[in-house]
Amino acid sequence: MTAPAKPSDSGRERVLLVDDTPANLDLLSRTLEPMGYDLAVATSGEAAVRVAMKSKPDLILLDVVMPGLDGLETCRRLKAEPTTRDIPIIFISARSQTASLLNGFHAGGVDYIAKPFDQDEVRTRVETHLKIARLTRALRDRNDELESTIAQLRQESGRRQKAEQDLETAGERLSLLSAREAEHWGLAAFVGRSPTLAKILTDVRRLQNFTRVNVLVHGESGTGKELVARALHFGSSRLAGPFIPVNCVAIPAELAESMLFGHLRGAFTGATMDRKGYFEL
Repeated sequence: MTAPAKPSDSGRERVLLVDDTPANLDLLSRTLEPMGYDLAVATSGEAAVRVAMKSKPDLILLDVVMPGLDGLETCRRLKAEPTTRDIPIIFISARSQTASLLNGFHAGGVDYIAKPFDQDEVRTRVETHLKIARLTRALRDRNDELESTIAQLRQESGRRQKAEQDLETAGERLSLLSAREAEHWGLAAFVGRSPTLAKILTDVRRLQNFTRVNVLVHGESGTGKELVARALHFGSSRLAGPFIPVNCVAIPAELAESMLFGHLRGAFTGATMDRKGYFEL
């Protein structure tokens, strides 16, 4: 015989009573009903396994001596199943010898009540082990949350470390490229020994030490104004920053505003994407 084995919808804790003697089941039911538990019953070990697998009670009171599948083997089977292994099991038996107690604990039981049992003792032990089970579940859930948080933090830390490594690698590449640019566009690239060129190079070396100064380089077309500007830039502390050459004469009047200040996509016909202007660059 088994009671309906549906999970409790009331939010109350469910206790499964297992005994092959109906009178014992009746006494246990009358003992625990006033406590507000949802009770399920089974009269054999086989039925107890089926009920426990389906309803997943919060605690099981299990008789040891039963025909067929006895209480010890029933407990072992329940502890072997992932869905029922964590359910606390209290053995109830007329046997009180030490060997019988040890066998029950070895099988996976958490407590032992001897027959004839005292009703207050049953209620106290059931209440105590349900409280322990609640605290254990709460602790397990909290540990799962902490492990999940730790895993997320480790992933975030790994991403941050990778980002820092990528940034460091990018910085090293930028430094290498800047050094090559400086070598290519530096003063060493200038050829000539005239007094005029020597004075220009001296002025460039002096200006390279200033980070906040505007320099106007003037001269006839083809005399190397952009070369001097590049030497000023790549030999100064602004080496890692951008060098943006702009040929103002070549900018069409109708595009001057867009090229100097930039524009947003759709600002005018042909503006298919956002574009930064020379000043922002």
